[in-house]
Amino acid sequence: MDIIDEKIKQLEEEIEKLNDRLTSVEKAVNKCASRSEVNKIEADIKKKEKERKEREDRKAKDSLFNLKRVT
Repeated sequence: MDIIDEKIKQLEEEIEKLNDRLTSVEKAVNKCASRSEVNKIEADIKKKEKERKEREDRKAKDSLFNLKRVT
């Protein structure tokens, strides 16, 4: 379980870095783009985040299933 906890911590740190990067990109976009363009970009970002979360959830469920099957 230590390996899993370590991997979770690494992923959380990576997510935090990506969120910081996303925030800075959003600020830059807000300075340059019209509001409708910003809304479209935000919708695309939310869609991609949702898809990424769904993939991560599926991977986690598969991993748990495989762990249960092995033990």
